[in-house]
Amino acid sequence: MCIRDRNNSSKQKLPNILIFVGDDMNWNDCEPYGSEVVKTPNIQKLANEGMSFDNMFTSTAMCAPTRQQLMTGLYPVRSGAFPNHSVVYDGVKSFAHHFGELGYEVALIGKKHYGPADSFPINYIGGVQHDTGFGGKDIDLSKIKPVVNGDKPFFLIIAQNQPHSPWNKGDSSQYKPDNLEIPEYMVDTPLTRKDLSNYYAEITYMDSLLGKTLNFIDEANKTNNTISIFTSEQGYSFPFGKWTCYDLGLKTAFIAKWPGNIQPNTRNSATTQYVDIVPTLLEAIGKDPSKIDVGISDQVGNNGFDGKSFFKVLKGETETHREFTFGVHTTRGVINGSESYPIRSVRSNRYKYIQNLSHEELFYNVVTAKDKGRPGYLLYESWLENAKNQEELSWVKHYKKRPSEEFYDLKSDPYEKNNLAQDPKYFDIKENDTLILYGQGYRGMMAAGKYPVKGVIDLKNPDLNKLGVFMNIETARNYVSSDEISTHIIVDKKQYYDEEKIANDLTQVLSKDYEIMTWKETLPEIEQTITADSAGGVIMAFILYIIVVFGMFGTVLMMTEERTYEFGVLISLGMSRARLFGIIFIETIILSMIGVFIAIIITYPITFYYNLNPIDMATLMGEGADQMMEEMGFSPIAPMSIEWDIPLTHALVIFISSLLISIYPAIKISKLNPVKSMKI
Repeated sequence: MCIRDRNNSSKQKLPNILIFVGDDMNWNDCEPYGSEVVKTPNIQKLANEGMSFDNMFTSTAMCAPTRQQLMTGLYPVRSGAFPNHSVVYDGVKSFAHHFGELGYEVALIGKKHYGPADSFPINYIGGVQHDTGFGGKDIDLSKIKPVVNGDKPFFLIIAQNQPHSPWNKGDSSQYKPDNLEIPEYMVDTPLTRKDLSNYYAEITYMDSLLGKTLNFIDEANKTNNTISIFTSEQGYSFPFGKWTCYDLGLKTAFIAKWPGNIQPNTRNSATTQYVDIVPTLLEAIGKDPSKIDVGISDQVGNNGFDGKSFFKVLKGETETHREFTFGVHTTRGVINGSESYPIRSVRSNRYKYIQNLSHEELFYNVVTAKDKGRPGYLLYESWLENAKNQEELSWVKHYKKRPSEEFYDLKSDPYEKNNLAQDPKYFDIKENDTLILYGQGYRGMMAAGKYPVKGVIDLKNPDLNKLGVFMNIETARNYVSSDEISTHIIVDKKQYYDEEKIANDLTQVLSKDYEIMTWKETLPEIEQTITADSAGGVIMAFILYIIVVFGMFGTVLMMTEERTYEFGVLISLGMSRARLFGIIFIETIILSMIGVFIAIIITYPITFYYNLNPIDMATLMGEGADQMMEEMGFSPIAPMSIEWDIPLTHALVIFISSLLISIYPAIKISKLNPVKSMKI
């Protein structure tokens, strides 16, 4: 490692830093990350000579927020660069300040997507601020030569525009649409194949620009003293990529090369984020990132980075860094996007949790644009029209109409298709478990923390049980990072059914400044819904039982009437009437149990099938039904449950009913006159 010590007369030369940014490129669409289709020899060469990161993430899958968090080491919500095409708050300092003060020539060519100028005092050396692909132009890489060949150490960002849509660069003939293998996270349509062909061509074209950049540095004899980084920014502009909190949007390729310091041809699985990059590079040149003033304080008065250095990962000293990464999104600022559609996510190495805070609304962006003339809209519509089965169609629809919560097991479901948010297997919280909470804190800042579970409150309703987490005021204030926030929650599980008595007792103890309300008073709609649902269920069950009992009674009565002659003969031969009474009882019970068993045999496979393949009620009811049902508080997806207590309860009811209905026929037969019964 080369470090310049200002107090050392024999000053060592600071390393140069190059960051080459792929624009809107999926992390796995290049050779080092497993693509067997897309030709990226220069990215592969860089990977062979450096270290590839398997778990690097941006926190916002949009251009301006992503680039500015890379340059500042701050999360978008804190810096102000949160909506697309936005800029940071006045006073925020960037890498241009931190490295410029150390004598670096801080320069950028290509796409800016940052501001204001005071926060980014960068030597802008060419290109166009916005997407050059739309104008048919491209950056002139030769303009970087004065920076690369200069006497000062350089921090250079190559912000070219490929493979950002409209995908009009490169030779698409090398990726013939008909020969492409369509990834499992896409729907195979002619438009998908055409767009993929053009998109892959731009990646290869971009790869050639990377090769030219590295050649310029090599020609200047500065390769050995340059930290060379390639990163793919956020994901592509296909559905489920850019503008989302899915991995196809937030996960990025990240490859770093530093001869003599980073072991060649290595990979690591450490979880890292874009906000960690600037602190890491500062530590790499001998600067303590914890002592850097970023120009803006967080909610607790800290003026340091949100990111933390992963320099030890680069050196190969550790394979771990972060336990969790966080994602945020808003459609504000997105072309043809919703006015505001906030999304939040937290990810561990294995699991991903997503909250769609406006899930009752439709999700609009370039892909689902109301402007039906946009290419992205046409692609999404082709997915809706060509989904190969109901499961795939439901997944495509879910892009536009989101549930309130999503939860994915990334080990078995890396492309986040199977939402497990309603699976009790993953949410059976017990005492002494550790609960990971994240959300929005004071002044819009991100709140996160790990908390031990001291107890579990059962509100006797699954939906109510999922509504909240209870913590004392001190812990809540610490979680949201504000002493100004206060709340009160009072629950006594042991006296759940005496909530009115508890409310009255508290009213006597507390001052008149507090209003004590039971959950029935604060949530009357839920109480009404529960009451109506319960009453409806009871009425339906009663009607069904009446039908079943009358059917059984008629069957048993008919069975005994048709066997009058047989019973008369048995009595004549000496069979006691008590024994005959018992035979009728036993036959009735056996017949009832046979019926129950057959019913279970028939219904269980059907229930099991519809448990795995839920019924989409919206499809049956027509267009717009899904939104209507969501607004009414119902999910349009109706899975069938498999719970053995239900058929066992029904079997018990049928058993008791069979005993009761057999009494009358048995009594009637027991009083039978054998002589009359045997008359023909």
